[in-house]
Amino acid sequence: MTNLGQGGIRTIPYEVMASVLPLLSEVTEHGDRSRPVDCLQRSVCSANRRLASNYGKLGKVFAKFASEAVLEHFHSLDPVPFREAASNGRNLIDCHAHYTQCPTD
Repeated sequence: MTNLGQGGIRTIPYEVMASVLPLLSEVTEHGDRSRPVDCLQRSVCSANRRLASNYGKLGKVFAKFASEAVLEHFHSLDPVPFREAASNGRNLIDCHAHYTQCPTD
């Protein structure tokens, strides 16, 4: 069930920001390469999963655009694991169970 039926479409911009801002923080922290790539993948997956599970197909579209925008901004990222994690999230996998090599924060 998505939030679109109860006027939730108005909340999409807020939800995108609530998903993307932690992702940007994670990408910035990953820039020094001190954290495992699984941490970034888990964050990417979780952000995409949140939007897809809350807003269905429309959420998946917003999640894909947001992920690609982040990837475009951070040229140093290898796009393959990033896009795979984003796709996994949009397909609603359990991100924490899938990306297990990141220490619990």
